[in-house]
Amino acid sequence: MSKRLVLSLLPAVAVSLAALAIFLTGCGTSRNVLFPGKEGPRVFGGVRYDAETAVECVAGPPAAKKPETDPAGAKPAETITAAPKTPAPRPFQLADFLTSVADAPFSVAADTVTLPWVLYDRAREVADRRKQASQPPATTEKP
Repeated sequence: MSKRLVLSLLPAVAVSLAALAIFLTGCGTSRNVLFPGKEGPRVFGGVRYDAETAVECVAGPPAAKKPETDPAGAKPAETITAAPKTPAPRPFQLADFLTSVADAPFSVAADTVTLPWVLYDRAREVADRRKQASQPPATTEKP
């Protein structure tokens, strides 16, 4: 390869390596910002995601909350519940734990950088809800 070709590819390689470094470090933050849940991105959501992953690796997945009534309307005492199942061990549990612990400091840094954007997003969401709540409901009365 010629020197000119190598020099022309250098910026693309540098950008690719920088993007790879960003997505490999602070991946909890990347998940929080790029793929938020129903409630939107959370404040320090990357650190929360790393902590939840580490706890899940040690203690297992969180237990599901038992509803007050079942869909048929029976009271809790009338419902028949099966014995709780022990979660099957995940094959890469140790690797997930170590990855989430190693990622936590990077997520702290990345969450701090993305904090203004997340706060703005949350404030805009609250303002939209207040605006919708203050508007009277549309009526569909016919004269």
